[in-house]
Amino acid sequence: MSYFDDAPDRNSELLRGAADLLAALAHPLRLRIVDGLLRGDCCVTNMVDCLGLPQPIVSRHLAILRNAGVLAVTRAGRKRSYRVVHPLAARVVPLLLNGSEQNVDRELLPVTLGASHS
Repeated sequence: MSYFDDAPDRNSELLRGAADLLAALAHPLRLRIVDGLLRGDCCVTNMVDCLGLPQPIVSRHLAILRNAGVLAVTRAGRKRSYRVVHPLAARVVPLLLNGSEQNVDRELLPVTLGASHS
């Protein structure tokens, strides 16, 4: 008997949705953007200033997050304001960024965060 014999049966749609969300978040800049937007809506100009990166780079990452359904945009003239709309992303990002700083055994951290297992 293996672990997979007792594992819950997950449908492929659920697994694909989880994988798509993780793929959308799988970049340090995108995690930083979502983390910042969890504190409140923000326009692209302010994000560019705060992040200190060129507007095309920030916009490219915003598009990835928007296309994945993590963010929504509100337009008022030329101003585009972004906000987090994906409820799971709103829960996962703080866990990833804050959870590893609290109550974590530093010796286990590489294993916890996906270091290779022998």
